[in-house]
Amino acid sequence: MKISRRVPHPRWHRLGRATVIALMSLLCVAVLGGVAAGQDKGKDAKKSDIPDKPKALVKDDADKKKKADEAAKAAEELRAGPSSTLADAQAGRDPAETKKLLDKIRRLNQSQIDKLQRILDRDPDHPRRADMMFQKAELTYEVLNADSLVERAEWMKCLEAAEKKTVDVSSCKEPVPDYSEALDIYKAVLQQFPSYPRLDEVIFRLGDGLMKAEKKKEAISFLTRLVKNYPKSKYLPDAYVTIGDFWFDQKLLVAASDSYKEALKFKGTPLAGYANYKLAWVLYNQGEFREAVNTFKDVIELVEKAPPNSEIRKLSFANQALNDLIVSWAEIDGGWKEARDYLIKKKDKTYAKKKLRQMASLYENDGKNEPRIELFEYMLSDDPVDPKAPDYWEAIIDARKTIGVREKWEDSVRKMIGYFDPKGKWHGANSGNERAINNARLMAEGYLAQLAVEYNQLADKENKEGDPKEAQRLYAQASKDYKLFLEKFPESDDAYNIRFYRAQILAYEFKDYEEAARQYKMVADAKADGEHHELSTYGVLNAYENLVTANHPKSAVVRLANNSQRQEAVETPSKAEEMDKDAQKKERSELFKWEKPFVEASDAWAKAYPKKEETPTVMFVAAEVYREHGQYDKAVGRYDHIIEFAPKHRYASFAGNSLLECYNELGEWAKLEKQARFMLERKMFDVNPKENLQGAIAFAISQKANDLQEEKRYDEAAEEMLRLANEWPKSDLAPTAIFNAAAIYERGDKIKLAVANYEKLIKEYPNDPKAPEALFVMGAIFEARTDFERAAGFFERVGDNKKWREDLPDKSRDAVYNSGVIREALEEWKGAIATYEKFIKLYPKSEQVPELAFHIAELHEQAGDEKEALKAYKNFIRKYKDKKDKHVHAYLKLGLIGLKNAGDSFRARKAAMNDLDKAIATWKALEDEKEKKATRTYAARAMFIKAEQVFEDSQKITLAFPDDVLVATVTKRGELVDKAQTLYFEAIALEDPLWTAAAAYRVGQMYKEFAEQLYALPIPEGLPPEVEEAYRFSVDDLAFPLQEKALTAFQTAVKLALKLRAYNEWSAKSAKEMSRLEKEAYPITEQDGVAIEHASEVYLRSRSFGMGDVKERAEDAAKAPAKPEPPTPPTGAQSSVN
Repeated sequence: MKISRRVPHPRWHRLGRATVIALMSLLCVAVLGGVAAGQDKGKDAKKSDIPDKPKALVKDDADKKKKADEAAKAAEELRAGPSSTLADAQAGRDPAETKKLLDKIRRLNQSQIDKLQRILDRDPDHPRRADMMFQKAELTYEVLNADSLVERAEWMKCLEAAEKKTVDVSSCKEPVPDYSEALDIYKAVLQQFPSYPRLDEVIFRLGDGLMKAEKKKEAISFLTRLVKNYPKSKYLPDAYVTIGDFWFDQKLLVAASDSYKEALKFKGTPLAGYANYKLAWVLYNQGEFREAVNTFKDVIELVEKAPPNSEIRKLSFANQALNDLIVSWAEIDGGWKEARDYLIKKKDKTYAKKKLRQMASLYENDGKNEPRIELFEYMLSDDPVDPKAPDYWEAIIDARKTIGVREKWEDSVRKMIGYFDPKGKWHGANSGNERAINNARLMAEGYLAQLAVEYNQLADKENKEGDPKEAQRLYAQASKDYKLFLEKFPESDDAYNIRFYRAQILAYEFKDYEEAARQYKMVADAKADGEHHELSTYGVLNAYENLVTANHPKSAVVRLANNSQRQEAVETPSKAEEMDKDAQKKERSELFKWEKPFVEASDAWAKAYPKKEETPTVMFVAAEVYREHGQYDKAVGRYDHIIEFAPKHRYASFAGNSLLECYNELGEWAKLEKQARFMLERKMFDVNPKENLQGAIAFAISQKANDLQEEKRYDEAAEEMLRLANEWPKSDLAPTAIFNAAAIYERGDKIKLAVANYEKLIKEYPNDPKAPEALFVMGAIFEARTDFERAAGFFERVGDNKKWREDLPDKSRDAVYNSGVIREALEEWKGAIATYEKFIKLYPKSEQVPELAFHIAELHEQAGDEKEALKAYKNFIRKYKDKKDKHVHAYLKLGLIGLKNAGDSFRARKAAMNDLDKAIATWKALEDEKEKKATRTYAARAMFIKAEQVFEDSQKITLAFPDDVLVATVTKRGELVDKAQTLYFEAIALEDPLWTAAAAYRVGQMYKEFAEQLYALPIPEGLPPEVEEAYRFSVDDLAFPLQEKALTAFQTAVKLALKLRAYNEWSAKSAKEMSRLEKEAYPITEQDGVAIEHASEVYLRSRSFGMGDVKERAEDAAKAPAKPEPPTPPTGAQSSVN
């Protein structure tokens, strides 16, 4: 008997296109205006226009105003006047450095001022009183001027900090010099000595000082008096420049120009550059822009032609002229081109571009958009990959917008978008500049979004009110721009909405369902909770339904639609045999082209909206598509979805009948067991008999355990394995199941359960091959848990069993070895040695044997049995003749142990040194570079130890009088130092980080301590002062070169440490000694016009100094009379504690 059933057509298949469009309009928050309105389920369809501006284009108006204000401010600053004054040029840039240099002037001047004042006070009628007063005024002026320079340098540094936004500019107060003390003296000279020959200097100093002190009117009177009454004074150029500056500040440009020109009449004056510079600014302010440009150039030419060390170059204003030229060029047609060529010629292209950008701010401020565009187009053409290109393009587009020609503006925008293509040249060159890339992306993204949205809005308007054909053209352009936006900026915040807008155009304006489906899907995938998610998910399904209907008339989708329309009955088999027979008739085949994305869209809908009324129908149709092609694995999930989310749905009972067979066919063992037990509990035997269901359960248990293990669900897998062993304890699978369960517990860090099951296996199945493996694993477990005693016991049990050694050679070998390692970790030295010796005996052909033989010697040494260690090292050398690399280490060990126990025995010490020589010789004979590199440290240590013996001998020699003893001890110590140095250098040459650092330190230490002993010699008593001084110089001549050698050695040690990355106690000592010794040098700074007497000398010489010099100077020092008295050693000469 067959049960007939009717399969109703899914509700969404009955919806007409107008209803679908209405539904989409209802769900969409912001859709295109061209979508038709309708009603669905009694709700009014609503339509939202797209935003006027995308997110990427919405810019903060305050930020725009800030940028405009900054550009205006920059232009104002450029046109404000000269960028530097004469005082700025004379002031130092670093206040600390300026103060340091001028402190010496202050000290010297003050001393001389005091001296002059004492003379004047003592003799008021001194014949040279006028000169002395003038000299005192000059010295006082220099001191006050030094103070002024320091204060001005600090002020300039404050301004630089303010420019960097690290301090508030209001805290930077420009200093006003105070020369009143000096000026009072000058005035006194002027009043008391009207015939003084140097009165022009006095008048100039008065005028200059008053000008600097901001007493400008009084200053001008003196300077005017100077230029009128002293036509031959050397101070006339300075006076004219100062007068010109005064008139310039008063904005009396003609007077200023005349004064500067007067100053320029004095050929060779150092102020020529400055006078021309200020004259150029006069011309600029008079509107003579071309003449201003030429005059600025004259400044530069003047400096370029001046001799290298001339005063003109020292007081050069060429850089300021270069800096300020642009303000004049900005007023000349095509000026930016002249500026570019000239600045490139005089400086370089980088500097030229910097100034051109400043010119652009002038153009922007003046509304000169065409030259501004030309300038930035040049910048782009000259360096297409310039990181500042986003700024250039933004300026060009802004200028185009200001001009107001839409076509040219859009053309610039599209060119800019192409320019910053992520696959383009600019993007590739600036990939590491995150800020530039981000700026370019934001700009291109914003303008492209603006273009697309504007075309979309125009299309909507035209579609409603105008020509449909024009609307189609505009929609096409909008779609094209949307597509371009998505290609270039897929990660944009606007991409989500823009992709949805494009999908709407594709689906409802151009019927391009394939591309519409792709775009809808990307929208749906982008945001699970997005405002367009439900509509986009449905849009994918709807688009693919249209494609299936149009291209695959034999599809189940079409069949179900036709059946629904005709209300035909569909019968289904009631018995499993009939179902199976029916299933076998359908051969597995691939879905039709558009069916696959259709069922994927169905799954996406069901996953996102499992409880929607339409979902069971959507899933059933998808399952039927797969069933139609015999793809039961794909049908299962859809049928199961119906049962899970809609158990009372009309399709649920039909879906359940197919699941058991599908799980069996697909090998879904866990689900098969679950489904079978489900059927057993409900006694559903009409489909499958009871015995079949029980057999399926047993089979599923074992298969499920394997699956769980593969899925790394270890606890569950272990339980399944044990369940299998418990149900079939006599099966051959039982021991393996228990072992696997234990291993799974171990992986899951359930150690107690793992050990319990391993022990259960050994106890219940002792003859199974898994038993020794279980012992080995337990040894490893207890080793990891630091229960070394038990771990060693397990390993030894594996190694002690002869049968297991034969059956499992690798496991037993590893077990013995592990036992030795554990004994060693427990510091059971004898036990470890015995175990390793046992390993060598049982496995003589193992590659580990030579290494263990050497290690046994090390363990004897570790145990304090040096006698056995010596024996083991010698046996190793004798037995393993081919292990030359290990011989290096062995000979070193023999030498070290020998030296340690040699005591005063010359013979034993010689034998130990011989072993060290063998270590070095063996290392040098190695041919394999890898072996040589690996054992280099042993050879270096051997060389270092040899040098140490000589070093220790040199330390035992004490320098002392009388003369013959002093000469002999200095000579002997010098010879030993030379010998030790040679050996240390050999160790250094190997460049082993540790021993190179140690040897280099020792070299410096030898010389340092040698010098310290020389300083410690007492000075003979009773010497006349001049002889005692000569004696001190003799000791200095002898000791300081040794200090220099020590310093050089410590410096070399530090350099080697940096080179070799040898950061250890030796390199730290060298660095400390180097720092201490370097402080003993005091370089003398000289200033023009300052004579400084130095009471000390610089003793460190640059030439090389050897032991021959030491001996010769020791003999000279010994000639001084006896009874010495110890001098005070120079700073840094004390010996350091090593």
